[in-house]
Amino acid sequence: MTTELPDTAVDKARDEIVRVGTSLFNRGYVHASAGNISARVGDGHLITPTDAALGFLDRHRLALVDANGERIAGDRASKTLTLHRRVYEADPTARFIIHTHSTHLVALWIAPIMISWGLVSAAFMFVTDEATFYVLRFLLGAAEAGFYPGVILYCTEKAVVERAGADDTAHQTVRSRVRDAFREPRVWLMCLIYFCFVMGQYALTFWMPSFVESTGIEGNFAIGVLSAVPFLAALVVMNPFGRSADRRRERRWRLVIPSLMGAVGFSPAAVRNGSTALSLTALSVAAAGVLTCAPLFWSLPTTFLGGTAAAAGLAIINSVGNLAGFVSPYMIGAIKDATGSASIPMYVLAFTLVAGAAAVLTTNKHVVNR
Repeated sequence: MTTELPDTAVDKARDEIVRVGTSLFNRGYVHASAGNISARVGDGHLITPTDAALGFLDRHRLALVDANGERIAGDRASKTLTLHRRVYEADPTARFIIHTHSTHLVALWIAPIMISWGLVSAAFMFVTDEATFYVLRFLLGAAEAGFYPGVILYCTEKAVVERAGADDTAHQTVRSRVRDAFREPRVWLMCLIYFCFVMGQYALTFWMPSFVESTGIEGNFAIGVLSAVPFLAALVVMNPFGRSADRRRERRWRLVIPSLMGAVGFSPAAVRNGSTALSLTALSVAAAGVLTCAPLFWSLPTTFLGGTAAAAGLAIINSVGNLAGFVSPYMIGAIKDATGSASIPMYVLAFTLVAGAAAVLTTNKHVVNR
């Protein structure tokens, strides 16, 4: 049965939402379609539509829903409706809700980093000596290191509303000061997990041509073409795993399985079996597993990091984890040179991925599976 909502209250709420949205947009507090506004009207709610820009709202297109969240009038309600309804249920005195996303993160952090990243990259054309190269490479790494966690944080702000209907685990969320992120054991557990996964990623990036050549392939062109095959396999596998993790709200095993796939694929018995076809299949399994871990991993720390601590926590995880970018290629080369065996480094990589999978299973499933 449809709830009857008072027309006068709805009209006033429409005008107020449009007025406030325009004001926020004009003052630079919101950008693009980020953020939503809602109002309690009778037993129902009025909320901005999906993907609506707050600065250009049409009062007649605002979504009017009843007490059960069913649409009565207007466009399709924003997916943040669930979040807003939970707030109204928790606080009967709440009449309006405004939620926005960080404009400073984009305008004052991500955009300048991207610009500086491009300028530093272009400056490499002027390199004439070793010292200049190292300075520019350091600056390039600094820009990249700041960009990646910033984007993850921004995506987290956008995606958190997807978990609004999950159980309340606010008491388990690190939200306050930057230094709290350094004191949080789960942040360092995430560093360990990410380090293990990045070990496999950089092994593929730097050593894939050598792996392919070791299967018996000759000629730079053939090696280059076949080196792309495992990465194409990863492209096929990534999306189904990600969609399944979101749909089933099961993130741990959706991360453990590809990690173990990578370990199996890196097995010397699989890669160095005398058959080029089987070896490429094994490398494809390894690439599909290892590269699928990267996007799925970031769904773990973002479930317990929030507020100011989120920026610091994500930066710590990214920085520590990417130390594997140095360790992995160097370790493989050093072990290979010291032992004369290409199998031992692959055993080490397989063990590292298994260790990462085991560490994932130590996380609290009630927190990360949201």
